[in-house]
Amino acid sequence: MNTCVIVGRIKQSPEFTTTSKGASVCRLVIESEKNFRNDDGMQGYDEFRVTLWRGLCTEAETLAVPGSRVAVIGRLMSACYQKDDKSYYNVDIYAEKIEYSA
Repeated sequence: MNTCVIVGRIKQSPEFTTTSKGASVCRLVIESEKNFRNDDGMQGYDEFRVTLWRGLCTEAETLAVPGSRVAVIGRLMSACYQKDDKSYYNVDIYAEKIEYSA
């Protein structure tokens, strides 16, 4: 089973594109609070790349603004590539459902 839930705020303006076959794609960066503070007492954050497709992308055109609080349910997509004899791994979240709040 591959399911994840992320709650946080949209960090920057979404990037909208269209595939060569006409499918709408939107990429967001979600900033989510860590559940602890660092040694200086500062709140830490994790950043997650989230990809929205088709209908979710269309909805994001009006609702996905920086600072908006969102809850995302999705699945993790991983990729591995080689560069200079080293392996690099990327993990993105592909949204299946997203809820926006003020």
